[in-house]
Amino acid sequence: KDVVPTLLKLLTRQNEDFEDDDWNVSMSAGVCLQLFAQNCGDAILEPVLQFVEQNITDTNWRKREAAVMAFGSIMEGPNKDQKTYYVHQALPAILNLMNDVSLQVKESAAWCIGRIADMVVDAIDVQEHLPGVINACVTGLADHPKIATNCSWTIINLVEQLAEQTPSPIYNYYPVLVDALIAGANKNDNEFNARASAFSALTTIVECSNNEVAETSASISSFVMDKLGQTMTVDESQLTLEALQSLQELQSNILTVLAAVIRKSPNSVETVSDMLMELF
Repeated sequence: KDVVPTLLKLLTRQNEDFEDDDWNVSMSAGVCLQLFAQNCGDAILEPVLQFVEQNITDTNWRKREAAVMAFGSIMEGPNKDQKTYYVHQALPAILNLMNDVSLQVKESAAWCIGRIADMVVDAIDVQEHLPGVINACVTGLADHPKIATNCSWTIINLVEQLAEQTPSPIYNYYPVLVDALIAGANKNDNEFNARASAFSALTTIVECSNNEVAETSASISSFVMDKLGQTMTVDESQLTLEALQSLQELQSNILTVLAAVIRKSPNSVETVSDMLMELF
């Protein structure tokens, strides 16, 4: 009774600088709250949900961010039916925070949606919520790199969870997701791991694809081959050590996606081999 309210108050002690990733009081409180949720189950719901309701639309960005962080922190532990009910109630407000004026709030909203997709994907109604979730991810991929990284992670969770359903609703969104992820993977740098995260999401999309989205998967193959060709023309002797490491990391990301393409469609091996021969 004493600890959880204290943790919720401490969530509002965030770093002022959005790009400051130093461990802070708010981060520590969030981790503690997740552990409490895992071990206390439904008992955590009342104080946390009351806090969320009171603060999620507050004029102070610290309170809005703390509210969405608190909600995301209780996605593991409480009864699934209970969580599903509350996600239904809260998801529209959380999606709305993806348009917040505060970068901190947007980043945590993207993280919270990712937690929902990972832990309670059944709470995302295909008709009512999924279009908004997809739109939030696509918009977030073009935002600040920290937000884009969380959106890529959310897409990975969505695809992995929803591709198991028959028929899967996620395949309808493959084209728009792939276009947004390719744009993210095309960035010149990997600030806050945004580019690498986009490649990871493309790998997941390939691994979870089927014949229904074969054309979209083919567009990913074309992109990674073109991207690989571009990296092969770079004069490495002219690069700084940091630039060389970035190039090698990019090539590793590209080859990871390419390996997924080959595993998913053995018939593509000959085509990929021919394209590689042209590159070398």
